[in-house]
Amino acid sequence: VRVAKAVRLLGDGGMGMGEVAKECGLELRNFNRTFKSITGYVPKRLPRGYAIYGEDISPKEAQPRSVVIKVVHTGGTIGSAAEDGIIRTNGGAKGRLTEYYLENGGGARFAEYSPVDMLSENVTEKDLAKIATSVTEGIRDGYDGVIVTHGSDTLTYTAALLAEVCAAKIPVVLVAALRPLSHPDTDGFANFAAAVDFIREGIRGVFISCRSALGECEIHRADLATVTQNGGVESTLGRFGYVSEGKFRRNPACPLPSLHKTPALPLRLRSDVLALTPAPLTDFSRVALDGYRTAVVRPYHSGTVCKSGEGTDFRKFADRCKAGCVRVILAPVPSGDMYEGMDDIGAATLDCSFETALARALLGRV
Repeated sequence: VRVAKAVRLLGDGGMGMGEVAKECGLELRNFNRTFKSITGYVPKRLPRGYAIYGEDISPKEAQPRSVVIKVVHTGGTIGSAAEDGIIRTNGGAKGRLTEYYLENGGGARFAEYSPVDMLSENVTEKDLAKIATSVTEGIRDGYDGVIVTHGSDTLTYTAALLAEVCAAKIPVVLVAALRPLSHPDTDGFANFAAAVDFIREGIRGVFISCRSALGECEIHRADLATVTQNGGVESTLGRFGYVSEGKFRRNPACPLPSLHKTPALPLRLRSDVLALTPAPLTDFSRVALDGYRTAVVRPYHSGTVCKSGEGTDFRKFADRCKAGCVRVILAPVPSGDMYEGMDDIGAATLDCSFETALARALLGRV
């Protein structure tokens, strides 16, 4: 009852935190902890319009936080439909996500926009600029969060870029689907619902909501996420957490994202960046370096590259890059002990996702 009164007083405004605590018979030193145990929020983050009804209040009976979310549709499988065996982007598929969420009792309001409509493998710099601008406007305009629906093929690349260029003072969550929304086994609705539930937590930064092979809707930090071969997402430090029964469970081993990002709009990407994902027997001597100033290379999962052979020895490629004034970056390379020969490989190493290293290179930040 005392917390319910505190909620009402905070909503009315005009009283400081100490005054509210005293009026409600709560000690100021314990006020934040008691308040959050009941409402799920610290007093300063209490959503506008939040209310608690009834005299016997428990945390489970507190109303879910009502949020207003900007949804930025960009196409992809989650915004497509299959017809005659061909999957195409379909404008009619976009509103189905919010309709389904609301029809199933979800408490949120949505403002929907569609700056681009593409299959994500066809993304251009202009498309990325439009997406980044729309997300930045959502952050500026006071929404509780932004959801970006996106194709799974390049999801982690766009997410990494947004994490670099957007000063995300609110949660920004990218979602995709491995099958169109009309397919009975689509994961699009679950990923979208998990994104909404996560946004209620108010954790600032750019994230990805993606259902795992085990069926859990995982939340990943955008700057640590990389795409798997089957279209899933994994992170260099493990998932940030997961959503279950409408609640977010945090992974304490994965730290909060850094928010010290410098906005970079209008978006301008360098055209002299080479991205490489070598495989066994890759002949680096055949890689032309004309016109490039940076080469971002994805090593094997252990942070290694080939160090033998004539054309396959990465060190010779690095030497050729150095002679041509091309900077070489390997990412991700885990911090700590290195495998033999990697200490003098002739390249800078980053302990971040390949996608983040590429985004930083394209922005001229490495």
